[in-house]
Amino acid sequence: MKYHLLSSLLLNELQKLSDRHEALEQENAALRSDKNSEVAELQKRIVLLEELPARLASLEARIELERSVLQASTHSEDGWEPRSP
Repeated sequence: MKYHLLSSLLLNELQKLSDRHEALEQENAALRSDKNSEVAELQKRIVLLEELPARLASLEARIELERSVLQASTHSEDGWEPRSP
């Protein structure tokens, strides 16, 4: 075996491993960035979903109020006036 070639072969192999390691680190950073973006988007969606019950209750209350106003308007046009207690 030619030992004087061994150190250059090992150095070459080390350089290849180093390059591969750097490429994997960059790929990992890109994947991490993508995942962080996905998590941020999911967190926004969670906030919107958590707001839905309150928004629904508000819309239901508005519909009920509009229904009451419409019924009162319809009854007043018919000559019906609600009694005061």
